Amino acid sequence: YHDYTALSTNLNQSNLYTISVKAGYASTYATFWIDYNHNNTFDAGEIICQVYCGSPGATYNVTFTPPLSATLGTTVLRAMTNYGSYNSDPCASLSYGNCSDFTVNITAPVPPPTITTTAATGVTSAAANLNGIVNANGTSTTPSFNYGLTVAYGNTAAASPSPVTGSIDTPVSASISGLSPNTTYHYRATGTNVNGTYNGGDMTFTTNALLPTVTTQPATSVSGVSAQLNGIINPNNAATTVKFAYGLTTAYGDTITGTPSSLTGVAPQGVMAGISGLSFNTTYHFKALGTNIAGTQTGTDLTFTTLPTVTCIPVYSSGCGTGWGLTNFALGSISQAIPCTGTPSYYHDYTASTTTDLIPNNSYTITMSGNYQNLYVTVWIDLNHNNIFDVATEKLGNAYCYSVGYTMGITIPGSALPGPARLRIMARDYNVGYPTDPCSQTEILGNCADFTVNILPPGPPLATTNAATNLGGTIATLNGVVNPDNLSTTVTFDYGLTIAYGNSATGTILTGGTNQNVYGYPTGLLSNTIHSR
Repeated sequence: YHDYTALSTNLNQSNLYTISVKAGYASTYATFWIDYNHNNTFDAGEIICQVYCGSPGATYNVTFTPPLSATLGTTVLRAMTNYGSYNSDPCASLSYGNCSDFTVNITAPVPPPTITTTAATGVTSAAANLNGIVNANGTSTTPSFNYGLTVAYGNTAAASPSPVTGSIDTPVSASISGLSPNTTYHYRATGTNVNGTYNGGDMTFTTNALLPTVTTQPATSVSGVSAQLNGIINPNNAATTVKFAYGLTTAYGDTITGTPSSLTGVAPQGVMAGISGLSFNTTYHFKALGTNIAGTQTGTDLTFTTLPTVTCIPVYSSGCGTGWGLTNFALGSISQAIPCTGTPSYYHDYTASTTTDLIPNNSYTITMSGNYQNLYVTVWIDLNHNNIFDVATEKLGNAYCYSVGYTMGITIPGSALPGPARLRIMARDYNVGYPTDPCSQTEILGNCADFTVNILPPGPPLATTNAATNLGGTIATLNGVVNPDNLSTTVTFDYGLTIAYGNSATGTILTGGTNQNVYGYPTGLLSNTIHSR
């Protein structure tokens, strides 16, 4: 037995407390009493808690709450252990275990503070003042505020004044900043005293919306009749519609919806709009526009000048004069030598003098030569005829030209519009990588040329009759070549003694857009007889 009554601690009625113990041996059972009625006897009803200590040296916790019926003032707490089972007799004689007494001072319960959350004030797009009322109810209380996007809060701000004492309602507040515009926040007032933390009710406020942040960016893909307008817009967390204004003066006069047409979030985002129907060699003004619930914000005015030709012209600062460049291009009926001239652009327009027919969904071979090995080449076709080479959807392929007469394959998409279209081939030094911008104004080594290709619409199949083979006394094989022109095509052979024919031999069903060999096998032939077919 050990008497530690010289050691003392305060216990408030109705508060929850934790006892932590360690035992020196397994299977140790501990029982605790407090002489709540101060009669110097540990009554059976004064057992406050029990705990089993299973592992030597481990810490075990058990909780208890002094009742409101406990007599105020100093009294004794007894801790007593036993081996194998709990002991309910604080004065028992036991074989194993030990016992210690301590002093505790029972005090009246500390009343919790009264916490009230009140309306936020001074709300802006990024800041607010949080307000509340704290009544400490006689116990020193530290006020604060929890706030965040949900009732999980996640942020805490110290409140002022602090601490709050006495028993009167005291207004408290906290200024918070770094908030997002047009955003609803949850918040509540809190107060902490010796017994713990107490919360007021949840309330919300919504920060003010901001005008979008709008920056006009330089126009790109400028041709003689079209251009791409560009901008960067931050919606500032309010749904924002996107437009561009453009015209011959700063009065503009025309507007066009941007892409994307609507933005959300709090990050800067790129926007654009393609415009067409412009005049050659003309300067246009333009600016980006963003509109949300706070109003409309405009970017700065910028200008671009259309080209004297229909499409944009890339510029090479050094060109092919040092050996980096294409010298010949061939596709279908086009075969064109390309000279190393055209300072500063090193560009050649052969659209008026060259053309070849191309069929959608068909594959074709381009043959090219360069005056230096290791050229990187990219080919575009203006498939939708809008005088703009779409960087992604109208690129037909890349090629690494490392020898004279190098070939590359292209396939015309089925979505290509029928009619004349501009084909562009760009070459550059392989050390820089494949060309990525058909209108680039910052190329260094290489050259570029444009040609006209004629996209044919789907039409009737093309059929060619070839000589019959495998002639026997009463047999023959009829031969031909058919291009289905990308439509399902049924093949037959007509044959007979005259050009009236009169008989048919079924061939097969073809698809695709390439020339295909076809065969027919007639029956009922006569020996030594000429048959028309």
